[in-house]
Amino acid sequence: MALVSPFYKIRCPYCRKESHPCDMPITSLTQETMLLYRPPRRGTPRYLYSRFWAAELEGKKYTTVLARRVCPLCNKLLPEREVDETLNIAIVGDTSAGKTHYIAVLIDQLKRGVIMQAGNGSTRLISLNPGTDRKYHDVYYTPILQEKNARPGGTLPGKFGPSGEPLQSDPLVYQLTISEGKTGSARAFNLLFYDISGEEIADPTLIVQFGEHILRADAIIYLADPVTMERVRRHLPRHLQPDPASISARSAHEVLANIMYRYEQYQRIRPGENISIPTAITLSKSDLLRYTIPVSDQRNYLIFQKIVYDGKAHPKDFARMHEEVEACLRAYDEQTILKISGRFSSVNFFAASATGGPPDSNGKYIRIEPLHCLDPFLWILWKLGCIEAA
Repeated sequence: MALVSPFYKIRCPYCRKESHPCDMPITSLTQETMLLYRPPRRGTPRYLYSRFWAAELEGKKYTTVLARRVCPLCNKLLPEREVDETLNIAIVGDTSAGKTHYIAVLIDQLKRGVIMQAGNGSTRLISLNPGTDRKYHDVYYTPILQEKNARPGGTLPGKFGPSGEPLQSDPLVYQLTISEGKTGSARAFNLLFYDISGEEIADPTLIVQFGEHILRADAIIYLADPVTMERVRRHLPRHLQPDPASISARSAHEVLANIMYRYEQYQRIRPGENISIPTAITLSKSDLLRYTIPVSDQRNYLIFQKIVYDGKAHPKDFARMHEEVEACLRAYDEQTILKISGRFSSVNFFAASATGGPPDSNGKYIRIEPLHCLDPFLWILWKLGCIEAA
């Protein structure tokens, strides 16, 4: 048993409602009819005891049957390690911003320990439910990293149930453990990754129906597609010029402004007040920026250089990236996104490429060489107090 606060709540990643752990039944993942724990009735001595002591799903009794808590509100099995700190990092952007490719590469790099290539410690990323493994393999890993498809099918739009209620898609749920080599200390926290379509993010009604996770996020990675910026498109060679019909009519700042509007409303932030949520505004497809910056100057840009990660935050590098991307946005005449970014009290500009280059004429990548995809994620972990600065 573990000592808990009577006010402690676990947030269900599916219905997003919170419940005390002792108000949640415990059952088996493999035998859902096996009830291991039934919440006590209110007003009983057992109920009072349960406000302070909760079962830890460890040891022979719980491990051998793959015990899981059950959300009492939506009746779904919670993932493992549900009592660990959970971070909901919303990865958002318009239809062509490359969210799906970015999520595929980010998770792959976390799985392979790229975040601690040069450090003395180690990292481990494990999925916390079987559905996460299947979904990542089928939707992200196979079509993007294995088959190298530039257009894996796009994120499917949300659906409505028989009575008109929006049906929420389940997030990818992982546990990331970062171990310090010198001290032996380790920090573990759960990560939720949702992926909804750009149309739902950009629409002020659909974002409420299908994207509530964005409005209650712990941090935001906003992917801005440089192809939607006219001054970037002008510099692209003919073979990289996008089909005009494929370019979103929405500018990069419009989608961000819509997210901000609903976030302020949801969080009861008054107009003019600062938005405190850590927000990494990231130019996706950063390999295209090479066509807008003289070749002779590119060696001076950190956004084009490969980085070896050591599991720590590097504030000076983050500040340098911020300045470089800010200068690019000014050169691209994207003044509006610069202005509205000033509303965030914790914001940093980044540039990243999930693939490292454009696809060929058949819509396939010859190779996938990610560039700086971990940077926004590491900055957010640092801002949330999960990792230390070097």
